[in-house]
Amino acid sequence: MPRIATMVLEETNNPGTGTFALAGAIAGRRPWSSAFSSGDLVYYFATDGSQTEWGIGTYTSGSPGTVSRDTVLGNTANTMSRLNFTTTTYVYSESPAEQSSGAMGSAAFANPSVSTLGGTVGSISLRSPGSSLRVDLAAGITLPDTSAPSGSWEILRCTLSLYATASDGTASGAAIVQVARDIKVEAPGAYAMGCPLDLALVATGLASGATYLVQLDVTIPTTSDGIKHTLGIKDAGIVWLSL
Repeated sequence: MPRIATMVLEETNNPGTGTFALAGAIAGRRPWSSAFSSGDLVYYFATDGSQTEWGIGTYTSGSPGTVSRDTVLGNTANTMSRLNFTTTTYVYSESPAEQSSGAMGSAAFANPSVSTLGGTVGSISLRSPGSSLRVDLAAGITLPDTSAPSGSWEILRCTLSLYATASDGTASGAAIVQVARDIKVEAPGAYAMGCPLDLALVATGLASGATYLVQLDVTIPTTSDGIKHTLGIKDAGIVWLSL
C-alpha cells in the first residue's frame, strides 16, 4: 500500500510533466527523506498555487531525491493526466479522497416510491486507482403503502453489482461480480428505519484508471400484490483494499 507521512513538503522547480526532483523542505515542514525510504510507494499532492495534481508515486533517495508520478488519481483539470508545472511547485504527502471510505448517499440510490416491480434503484460510477475494491452497503427497506393490510409482506431480492462501463457510462457486458440477498419486508413498515439490508461486494483484478459502475437492483422474485416499496439508504462506503 502507498504510504503517507505528516508534515512532509518540499519544493521542486519547473518539473513540467516529469518526475519531481525535490529541492528541499520549506520552513516548518519535513523533507521526504525524513519519512520515507528509497523505493517506497507513496501518495503525493503537487501544486503551484493555481493547479493541483494528486496520485501515487515512488520516492527515490538521492541528490536530489525524487518522487515519480506513476498513477495520477486526479487533478484540478478533472483528468487523470499529468499536469504541466512550469514554475516552483510544492510536493507534499497526503492521502487523497479516492483512498478513503466515502458515502454514496441517498442522492445516488434512494428512490422514494418504486412502484414498478423490478429494476435498477440507482448506480454510481467509480474510477479505479487500484486493483481491488470493496463496497459496503447498508440500507433500510420499507413498504410505505399505508392502505396495505397490517402484517402483509413482500419478498424483495436486492442485488449489488459491479460492471465495466461503456463509452456512455452505462453498464457494459455481464457483471464482473455481484452479491444478492432476499429480504422479507412487512407493511406498512415494521421498522422505523426500514427492514435492515447489508451487502458487501469485493472485486479483484481491476484495471487501474478504468471506470466501473456499481449498481443496485431491487426486484420481487415471486408474485406481488402491487405494494410499493422504498429503498432508504442509511450508509454506503467505498473502500479500496489494495493497489
